[in-house]
Amino acid sequence: MKSLAFFAGFLLIATSTTALAELRAGDCARAAKYSEGKRGISMLVMQNGRTVFEHYANGGSADGKWPIFSGTKSFWGIAALVAVHDGLFELDDHVSDTITEWRSDPLRSQITIRELLNFTDGIEPAPHLHRESIRDRNAMAIRLSILAEPGSAFTYGPSHLQIFSELLRRKLNGRSTFAYLAGHLLDPLGLDHLEYKKDRRGNPLLATGFKLTAREWARLGALVLGRGVYRGRQIVPEITLRQAFVGSPANPSYGLTFWLNR
Repeated sequence: MKSLAFFAGFLLIATSTTALAELRAGDCARAAKYSEGKRGISMLVMQNGRTVFEHYANGGSADGKWPIFSGTKSFWGIAALVAVHDGLFELDDHVSDTITEWRSDPLRSQITIRELLNFTDGIEPAPHLHRESIRDRNAMAIRLSILAEPGSAFTYGPSHLQIFSELLRRKLNGRSTFAYLAGHLLDPLGLDHLEYKKDRRGNPLLATGFKLTAREWARLGALVLGRGVYRGRQIVPEITLRQAFVGSPANPSYGLTFWLNR
């Protein structure tokens, strides 16, 4: 999940006392000035769950909700790990076990769920899936061309998570994938009534679409830094959450829907 400085400013989160031991108010002010100069709208610094600096500019406000664009992906990545804990699937299961149309394809049949989530499945990235006119993104996604052997190449785009959307829908026996996300992640984080993009079949667009305040987005960061715990509640086990921050041979800098900055 890359910070969206150009659009949304900086979201800075830290829980360790030592991590910010030498941070001074002037440092935060200089960072806020830089953010504002880059058209950032929000800068939030938190330590141990407490806000230590907050600044809004360029039309931003504490209550203003702004698009987080690809930050949306990471919410679904965490939901995938919750599903692993729930026993719906394992990360190294073959996608074709669920999307059975792929079983006869020599390449698609090799793709694992992990490869969908770290974008190394070899499927074309298909940015056109962002179009609002599409009737059924899931159906379109599972029919996309495969360009490389699974695991051999990293491509960034919406196709991978949209295929995962169809897989999760089938694992839930047709129940709402967004309802699953809400019940297992958004509601525990206090993110009620979150709007999302969907196609005419009601399938959510997993790659983008959420609008949040800086404080709301910080809750996902607090969950990660809390090793799967948010306000005393274990939402995802730490050992499972760690999988999100393991890169692939094709791209060590990208885990399961999270950029790793490595």
